[in-house]
Amino acid sequence: MAVLLGKTLIEQRGASAEPHEIHEASGEGDLARVCGLLEQDGSLVHRGDPEGLTPLHHAARKGHFAVAAYLLDLGADVDAAYAKDDTFYTSTGHRPVNLAMGIRAPAIRWAMTGLLLGRGGCAVGHAACMGRKTGT
Repeated sequence: MAVLLGKTLIEQRGASAEPHEIHEASGEGDLARVCGLLEQDGSLVHRGDPEGLTPLHHAARKGHFAVAAYLLDLGADVDAAYAKDDTFYTSTGHRPVNLAMGIRAPAIRWAMTGLLLGRGGCAVGHAACMGRKTGT
């Protein structure tokens, strides 16, 4: 189990049994709605859905650049690990940038991964990035 300080990664992210509107709005690229929800409750920027995905995960995998940039500006964790079942692979391999790499449209994929990497994100499994992050 990927446990840190007695809590699983999902518990740390505030994952809930119920999805929240912030996840839907982020995944749809609805910047106005995301802004409104976060103005009401800024902690939603870190809220996990039932699978442990944050709003940034939802925006990144759908290529919603403006929403992702806004979430990052508000402190979203660029390296938040998707950890549905807390196994080693899922807790280390599904960060927002990894989900963005799955976007089919090349221009959107490159823009989103560039944003996330430029904000300090690390694509797990990419040696150059890992070397930069760990100083090796």
